[in-house]
Amino acid sequence: MVDVHASYFRAMLALCQISGIIILFSTWLYFTFNDLIKVGPKVIIIGVMGVVVPFVREYFVILWMDLTALLLY
Repeated sequence: MVDVHASYFRAMLALCQISGIIILFSTWLYFTFNDLIKVGPKVIIIGVMGVVVPFVREYFVILWMDLTALLLY
């Protein structure tokens, strides 16, 4: 017996991975390396803030709402 959910999950995972590769490849074609160096510091700051700030915010929201069991997973 075939598990429909597992096959659906594998198909969606494959589509997501392929679309990620396509997005990265198209971005690489659009920007040159010199363009990325020119805006490098700004992009690094924005990228770090876009990753770090949500994690820190959610950590403090979990502590504030006393949902510390979520921190274990």
